[in-house]
Amino acid sequence: MNETSVKNEYGRVRQVGSRDNKHPNGYWDKITYWNGKLTEAILSKNLRGVDSAHRKLDYFIGREWETKQIINKKYK
Repeated sequence: MNETSVKNEYGRVRQVGSRDNKHPNGYWDKITYWNGKLTEAILSKNLRGVDSAHRKLDYFIGREWETKQIINKKYK
């Protein structure tokens, strides 16, 4: 499988498509985990927890979008 270097909006470079990919199923496990943490923080009215979980969700959702765009370009 070919590796592709991808630079995100923050200038970070990462490898996509390698066999050693840490997230072969995308970022759904991370998104689900942080969604649960967000719900917990909301129910306990923990503003700091809401903010933290929201930032993590935003990050991993962005990574999932990047991954999907690369896969779509690769197989078209």
